[in-house]
Amino acid sequence: FITALLFSSPRLLFSEAQKKAILSWAKELGARDVPSLYALNRSQETIQKLVGDPTEKVTARSGNIFYFNDVGKAVAKDYANPLTRFAMQDYPEDGGKGMSEVFNGEKMLFELPSPPAAKVDGEIYFVNELLQDSLGDYFLPQRFFFALYGLSSDTADKLLHALGRAVQRTEDGFIVGDEQEIIPTSTFRRSFRELSLDDNELACGVETQFSTGW
Repeated sequence: FITALLFSSPRLLFSEAQKKAILSWAKELGARDVPSLYALNRSQETIQKLVGDPTEKVTARSGNIFYFNDVGKAVAKDYANPLTRFAMQDYPEDGGKGMSEVFNGEKMLFELPSPPAAKVDGEIYFVNELLQDSLGDYFLPQRFFFALYGLSSDTADKLLHALGRAVQRTEDGFIVGDEQEIIPTSTFRRSFRELSLDDNELACGVETQFSTGW
């Protein structure tokens, strides 16, 4: 496995001669079960057929050859790989003035579509779906992101927050506020699914007071 991983590194390319030399060197050092280069190549071809090859070869009219990688397939493989999955971050991050990762950028935070949902205490909350927080207030989340709001230490774990609008329940219906606010997702208590189980909860309807073009 380690040998296949080494020879497949996209940033450290080996020629066939170099691969043979490495395998021969390993045998001379007394390593056991060292595969031949032929067996290694056949194994990689089999794996590639099973999982697919994200690289597509394209020949231009000029005769130049280009290789394109399917970003979607590459990301899907990273999610399926237990070595990389838990190091990936699904949500953008409000890093303040500092920026060290792509998910710290303002474009990721405000301009690109938000991740569609957040999981809190086993319940899934979706954007643009009514929820109720721990104080009994209603809220309509529109974006999810990580931030350090209210935490004194920069080394503390960032908490997941929601940017959205407060919702007021009245006799005439739910009224969605026109100003956005931020609350931590840890305060979420009842999802839209749970609210809809009560026939009387949503019977009054919803009145919006904002434009969806925010």
